[in-house]
Amino acid sequence: ESSNQVLYYQRVWKEIQKTWDPQKEYSYGFWGVNENTRALLSLIRENYPKARLTDIYDMFKTVSYEGLVSKAPRELGRYRDQQDYYVIVTAYLASRVVPDICDECGFPMERSFRCERNFILPEDLMKAPADEGDIS
Repeated sequence: ESSNQVLYYQRVWKEIQKTWDPQKEYSYGFWGVNENTRALLSLIRENYPKARLTDIYDMFKTVSYEGLVSKAPRELGRYRDQQDYYVIVTAYLASRVVPDICDECGFPMERSFRCERNFILPEDLMKAPADEGDIS
């Protein structure tokens, strides 16, 4: 599956490049920790030296990544008025609930970048949500 993963974060990377100015400061959080997260973190650090990773979000479990401990996605509401704060949703299943969570906590959807798959792989159907490492 890792060979296909490139496609999932590539579109988000293009969106970030269209939206962010390399000279400006941004804060951002990742919702989900997986291969997309690692790839995007590396690209962002290389190309947007002033952007700071400040949060990790996960709906189901406590994860720690890059020295940050995950929090519930609803906490995005704290940043609703901070124009330079973005959330990058790298967990595929989470990308489907982003509109609801944003609606609920008042975080603007336009400040979210979502890694989305428009298709279901056979292995998605064989995994029970309880042990799916990608659900965040």
